[in-house]
Amino acid sequence: MDYLNTIKHYTQVIESGSFSGAARELDIAISKLSKEIKWLEEEKLKCSLIFRTTRRLEPTPEGLVFYEEAKRILASVKQAELRLLENQGELQGPIRLSLSNLYSKSPLLDVITAFLEQHPKIELETLNGNNPYAAIEGQADLAISSHLIEHPRLLRKPIMTLRRAVLASPAYIARHGSPDSLDTLKDYNCLVNTQATPDSLWHFSGKRQIKVRGSLKTASTTELLAAASRGLGILYLPEQMLLDEIEQGLLVKLPLDKAPVTSHSHLYYEPHAEHALITQFAEYLLFNMAEYR
Repeated sequence: MDYLNTIKHYTQVIESGSFSGAARELDIAISKLSKEIKWLEEEKLKCSLIFRTTRRLEPTPEGLVFYEEAKRILASVKQAELRLLENQGELQGPIRLSLSNLYSKSPLLDVITAFLEQHPKIELETLNGNNPYAAIEGQADLAISSHLIEHPRLLRKPIMTLRRAVLASPAYIARHGSPDSLDTLKDYNCLVNTQATPDSLWHFSGKRQIKVRGSLKTASTTELLAAASRGLGILYLPEQMLLDEIEQGLLVKLPLDKAPVTSHSHLYYEPHAEHALITQFAEYLLFNMAEYR
């Protein structure tokens, strides 16, 4: 048996909570994976590592200790590999980044693109979401989120300040008019971003909250922009994401609030991330997004 590989496979079983889930992630047969874990328990360590229940696999106390140590060992091995690559001037490997597709039209995308151009052997996978816990729940290596949380396993760094604006297309305004105050927003067709405002509450200066309603709720910024540009309804999104549409006259800002509401996005990642690549990517993002904080 390849001991190091078996250790890696064991950690995946614990994180997946099942042999089938781990086998899918590792792209190996369940029978092979089961045989490896059996060898680890019966021959190598001579103790039970996993409680096998009908719903989910859980580590035994011994299994949890071994899992935590195994993660540190694997991280050290990966870091050693990366240091060698760094000495050769080369970064490579997979990175999973969770962020809302709201950022697809922000300066953040330019920064990410520049990083990938500098390091063509990086394989970046972006996952649509606004959940900072994705960075510790096995879904992603890093997460960018508008939610503010504290967690002992997570570093939180401000990465971008967003100024929100109320906008509509000239076509919508021509057909339906425009609200003359925040209070009258509820009388108009408001298009809701379910990631930013899942409760349909739009927040304004002075801690004002307006419950809006409308014919479209979606997590897709692309859909919202397309619908608003065609005259379906009113948007409430970060102005920085809509500069092209405003410049082209597709959308018009509605001056309903005395001062633009700002929201802050944060970058979340583990301080002892699985390998140095994650830390380097995080530091690159933070350095190059400094002017937008």
